[in-house]
Amino acid sequence: MVAYFETIMWICFSAAWWVSLPKLLKSKRARGKSLAFLLASILGCLAGMAAKWQALGTEAISSPVFWLLTSNMIFASWEVVLIWRFHGQNRFAKMFTRSSDEEQRAPFYR
Repeated sequence: MVAYFETIMWICFSAAWWVSLPKLLKSKRARGKSLAFLLASILGCLAGMAAKWQALGTEAISSPVFWLLTSNMIFASWEVVLIWRFHGQNRFAKMFTRSSDEEQRAPFYR
């Protein structure tokens, strides 16, 4: 019975990745994303996978919780990579574009 509740918990948690990752790909902005949370999630998934492996041995591979942990770790890792990529792109783009406030403060650039 405990395994069912654990599976439901991880399904609900992984639903967040299914919503978050497409939004990040569409917006291409890393604003509002917590890198510390994602890294803690990856570490938690690794710890959970290790606990399942230690408790069940090679039978852990047949556990749905093990595969949910694996998929969550993959999604969180993918999101970390995209955040680093989009954060760098946005910072690079800001170097070469000026907002309207900057144009008003420095009219000699016109």
